[in-house]
Amino acid sequence: MKDFAGLILTGLICAGPVMAQDAPNSAIEWLSESIQNPPNFSIPPDDSAATGPLISQIALDPSTDFGIPDAVGLLPPTVTGFPAAFWGVTPSGTAAEMIARQDIGTLPAAKALFQQILLAQTDPPTDASSKPVVLLARIDRLIETGALDAAEALMVISGPSTPALFKRQFDVALLVNRTQAACDALKANPNLSNDLATRVFCLARNGDWNAAATTLSLGATIGMLDRPREEMLIRFLDPDLFEGTKDPDPPEDMTATDFFLREAVLLPRPSGLLPLAYVYGDTNARAPLRMQIEASERLVAAGTLPSNFLFSAYRSGKAASSGGIWGRAEAVQSLDKALSERDEAAIAATLPVAAEALAKVGLSVAFAQEYAPTLANQPFEGELEQVADLIASLLLLADLDARSWALGSEDTNILFASALVAGKIDTEHSTSSMTAAIAEAFGDEAPDSSATERLLMDIDGGSYGPAVLGALRLLASGTETDPQSVEAALFALRRAGLEKSARQLAVQILLLPNG
Repeated sequence: MKDFAGLILTGLICAGPVMAQDAPNSAIEWLSESIQNPPNFSIPPDDSAATGPLISQIALDPSTDFGIPDAVGLLPPTVTGFPAAFWGVTPSGTAAEMIARQDIGTLPAAKALFQQILLAQTDPPTDASSKPVVLLARIDRLIETGALDAAEALMVISGPSTPALFKRQFDVALLVNRTQAACDALKANPNLSNDLATRVFCLARNGDWNAAATTLSLGATIGMLDRPREEMLIRFLDPDLFEGTKDPDPPEDMTATDFFLREAVLLPRPSGLLPLAYVYGDTNARAPLRMQIEASERLVAAGTLPSNFLFSAYRSGKAASSGGIWGRAEAVQSLDKALSERDEAAIAATLPVAAEALAKVGLSVAFAQEYAPTLANQPFEGELEQVADLIASLLLLADLDARSWALGSEDTNILFASALVAGKIDTEHSTSSMTAAIAEAFGDEAPDSSATERLLMDIDGGSYGPAVLGALRLLASGTETDPQSVEAALFALRRAGLEKSARQLAVQILLLPNG
């Protein structure tokens, strides 16, 4: 890669005739006006407190030497239960492709297990080198699902040793509003990036507006920027210049830099759902409450934000209207009130309303995790007997013992799942093809199927990672997965030592709403 200073020097040599023409580049025109009287420009300081809901929970030790980048991880084998030789003989390119293409589906337990894989400390593939092949694939999937704190933490540990890693570090830094470290890394090693927008931002970040403006103008002159990006950078450095002008349309393929620049100058967002990484900042307590709730719902459903952030947002203010997110917030607040007053009739009335409201947006497990510990302590009597099945289901989805609540149930799935969470197989209530398949999966004999054979062959051959990912692929249809695939996947996960994950997946398949 050419050093950026060399590119700018070339620009200075070549730009003379261009700058002498009658119709110079717009950046040059702007610079000639602004350099004498720079605008009142400042970038707000990094805001680690208002963003970063997860980073404070991750213990970082940047001094740890992992040797090879693909070995970098946050969760040691003692936490994940994975063997150190997770990838076995799988080549690094194959492992990276598996991660990139993995279909996780809708089951929260599958999402949680996949995220453990992305964050795990493991031995690198046997052919791994100084190139972060698997690490990049893991970081990309974390960014895709909005797990920006975790992605940032991996890059803090690994360091921006390559341009590819730095690009991701800078993108994440913009989206979490923690940019100083990335700009410091670029200043220490200019060869990490030749992206002009990155250079301009970091110069401005460090308070050198003139250098940022000059770099932008010279870079635009020698064709290092397309016109829309050039205009956005000028808007960023001098937003008053565009007061009263028409807002530019958002680019079709919006990068993290595009998104940041538009947000910085308060341009409207594009219509439709933004990528999860771009709504991360909306979880900031300073964002409007509606945006906080919408972002938190999506990130919790994706399995990348702890559910307590969502319920904190639900409880943060009075509903502004009825229905939608406000209906869910109101349902949560009504249930909270009933529980705090220990009003059995009110609990029996509000619990189904709140559970149904959150189930419609794929948040049943989050709802269970939030309320199951409290519900487990309620007396099984009076009005609450009317919602015993619902309470039993919520306890089971939260992996809690629900036998006292399930005792009188007529729902065979609840009875079967209750026994499963208690460590038993209830053959009496294995009355469907699905419960029969799950019962077989939790037995000692390997199911007789080609899918099971392939997964066990990987495990027995030491290719633990491909086997776990293969099992998760079989479950990608969630509650609609066919029983034979469920049987093969759960048995393989148990053989791989992931008994708890297999149990949680089985319970979710049985008790979550279809679809």
